[in-house]
Amino acid sequence: MKKIYKPLLFLLIAAVIVGGMYWKSKIDDPGPEAGPVDSTPTASTFKEIQAKCESMGKKAWNPNEYKFIKRTVETSSTGTSTISSDEAAILKTTLEQKYAESMVISYKEWIKNLGATNIQEVASAMNTQISINGCRAILEIPMLVIKKHGIALTIPSMVEGFKHQKFDKKRYDELMNLVTDCCNQTPDIVSFPEIIDIFNNYTKELNDFKEYGTEFNEKLDYIRRHEDEKVEQLSNFCTNTNNPNKKTFQYLWYSNKLTELGICN
Repeated sequence: MKKIYKPLLFLLIAAVIVGGMYWKSKIDDPGPEAGPVDSTPTASTFKEIQAKCESMGKKAWNPNEYKFIKRTVETSSTGTSTISSDEAAILKTTLEQKYAESMVISYKEWIKNLGATNIQEVASAMNTQISINGCRAILEIPMLVIKKHGIALTIPSMVEGFKHQKFDKKRYDELMNLVTDCCNQTPDIVSFPEIIDIFNNYTKELNDFKEYGTEFNEKLDYIRRHEDEKVEQLSNFCTNTNNPNKKTFQYLWYSNKLTELGICN
């Protein structure tokens, strides 16, 4: 019986090894779809390359596919060429414009996902691509929206910095216009949760500071003419009383001013 089992065992082990090698080759070779990323381009006809450009322009941004098609154009127009120089020029223009269109598809996916995906790599590629002939009209609006989204994300730090200064109506208007423009008047991103939060929270922060700063500034102007009334006018802004003004904790310039004037001692 042992003599019978040994050949069977050998065949079983061999089958496992061969099977493992097969599946490893399947993993290492991702198949036809990934071919353009790694394979060497071969000379192709004008129509074949044009079809590849059109296909790329209907899918999300893929720089590897773009590079492969670009090499295909070069391969097909040199040596034993399959396309003429005029055809190569047409294909290069088509390729660049379709590449820009693929970036727009990725941008639309970013919008659809409410900003949950990373758009920065695509935005960087757009920044280069927009200078290429025929691409500005394709990319201008998406790039503007992405720029406004980036500005919107800096609004919290800008407002926090403003709150540590003396209130200034001109700066308040600038920031309020920025919040409104980036967070409430840019249609593609107004539904992003983080943009909604920035608009709601920092519109309120700015208005609260305006109310506080305007009142405090008016009283500062008043006590310049009536210095003997400074405690009476400003004591309600103090934080060390039985009824502390908690807003003062947020506004460094005004907290320091109260200390400087000796109001809350």
